[in-house]
Amino acid sequence: MGSVPSAKKISSVKTSDLSELITQIKSKSPDAINHIKQLQNFKKIEVSENQWSLLHLASWYGNYPLCKELIKLGIDTNLLDNHKETPLHLAAWRGHFKTVKILLSTSDIGKVNVKGESAKDLAREKGYKDIVELIENFKENALTIQELI
Repeated sequence: MGSVPSAKKISSVKTSDLSELITQIKSKSPDAINHIKQLQNFKKIEVSENQWSLLHLASWYGNYPLCKELIKLGIDTNLLDNHKETPLHLAAWRGHFKTVKILLSTSDIGKVNVKGESAKDLAREKGYKDIVELIENFKENALTIQELI
């Protein structure tokens, strides 16, 4: 599983801006979304050596409101980090039920990481039975795009 990111300069984003944004995402600050909207190419920003997107980071910390906003803004929920993990993998590994539920609306649940593990496998490994069940019944449990808006 990936390590927690530290700030580094990525594309045109200053290290100080990225550090502030990472802090906002970790603390689930409502200011994070406004900060993101001001960045050019926010959909392509990587925030760690592991090639995490902003959605990976928000998923790792269970920042459900930010995940919801990023999905509404069109960020790709199937982006892979350098371990071939999607944001869904990270949310499932960390036991973030609401975040997993919203990611199911647009994620490919069949994606596997470099070890061949799906998000469901990771949740099972960690003992998150509620998340395993949620993923198994994803068609019934996933929010529609209309519900996100």
